[in-house]
Amino acid sequence: MSLHFLQSLRLPVAGAAVAAVLTLSGCSDAVESMTEKYVKSQFEEAGMQFDENGELSGFDYGEGQMSFALEVDELPEDFPADVPVYQGMALESMFRNTREQGEHFMVAGSTLDDVKTVVDTLVKDASDAGWQLEEEELDGVMWIEGEDGTASEATAWLRKQDRVLNFVVSPEGEGTQITVMTGYNKDRG
Repeated sequence: MSLHFLQSLRLPVAGAAVAAVLTLSGCSDAVESMTEKYVKSQFEEAGMQFDENGELSGFDYGEGQMSFALEVDELPEDFPADVPVYQGMALESMFRNTREQGEHFMVAGSTLDDVKTVVDTLVKDASDAGWQLEEEELDGVMWIEGEDGTASEATAWLRKQDRVLNFVVSPEGEGTQITVMTGYNKDRG
């Protein structure tokens, strides 16, 4: 072991020892609070953001900023109006990646409707909004067969100028899981 490695352990080991002593002496709430504050300050210093409940909600990185919400009731106000989201979908999560060339969004949710109905509706709504299917030989939709040999999961790729749109639709329990992703094509935008 190098001397540098051993020296780097000095502060964490000392901190752990103090925390153990305080915990054993009945000060565990104070230790927990101090630890949480310290960890949160280190994360914030590294560019991470937290929501009003103290949950991690995003972070900065070299090319932009990522934000996410794991419990959402509605789309953000600036979600692209020309990106269809299935009408009967209960929203579950949303991710946003802000980069120099624009916003990238991913929303996920579920519905009790079947996979084929969801895919057909999303592709029609996207086409009506000016999106074009990417893979013409597959009618823009790639179907994956389930164990029973029938199509059970689908992925659709669409394009509109320098933007891309992707739907992933799959069975989940008694219903259907839906993921909608959109952003700028890095090769063009």
